[in-house]
Amino acid sequence: SSGVGDAVVQGPVDSVAVDACIAAGVGASVSLEIGGKLDHVNAKPLAVKATVFSVSPEETQYKVNLMSGTDNPPSWRTNIMPRAAVIAVSPPGNTAPPNLVTLTSARKPFHYEASFAQLGVTLAEHPILVVKM
Repeated sequence: SSGVGDAVVQGPVDSVAVDACIAAGVGASVSLEIGGKLDHVNAKPLAVKATVFSVSPEETQYKVNLMSGTDNPPSWRTNIMPRAAVIAVSPPGNTAPPNLVTLTSARKPFHYEASFAQLGVTLAEHPILVVKM
């Protein structure tokens, strides 16, 4: 709501929103209520109008180099991406590029750049990254 754009945001676990994005398809406009579905006391869904940026309709496995960015030899770990989607949400009131928000059908930590890449997001192309740890 601050008008910030061109950020990548690790979004909520929301299987309903993921299913809606998968059904709509990449490039489709969607109206969603995201988040607030696991914790009804401290959170409530947020209504957004968005464009579906990418979808991952099935759980997938991918490799992550735990030593990436270091001088150490590679150390590979298999990670799992649940069904997921990325939506592009334009900031209100300005012409900044849209923010990309990940949505997953199950809890998924985004500790590695490869997790975003698995969903078609290249972090180096965006000046801001927001991750909930």
